[in-house]
Amino acid sequence: MTGAYLRAKRGDKFENIEVEYLTEEELKEKFLQRTPEELVNWMSMLCGYIRRIEPLLQDLERDGIIARVTDEPPPESD
Repeated sequence: MTGAYLRAKRGDKFENIEVEYLTEEELKEKFLQRTPEELVNWMSMLCGYIRRIEPLLQDLERDGIIARVTDEPPPESD
């Protein structure tokens, strides 16, 4: 959805993967050695994307179409 792709090797071939779909391992591989300036640029892009979609998510939540994601486990059903 972000349109920001990085190359990652999956299996025996390289693929262009959107940053939000990288595995935790791939994220570490791609970003642990980046300069602070590069990391700020990535954060800025991702934060801008969140700011653009946040009103839509709030409207969907208000209308009961989606529920807010929390760290709490869902209630157990009887």
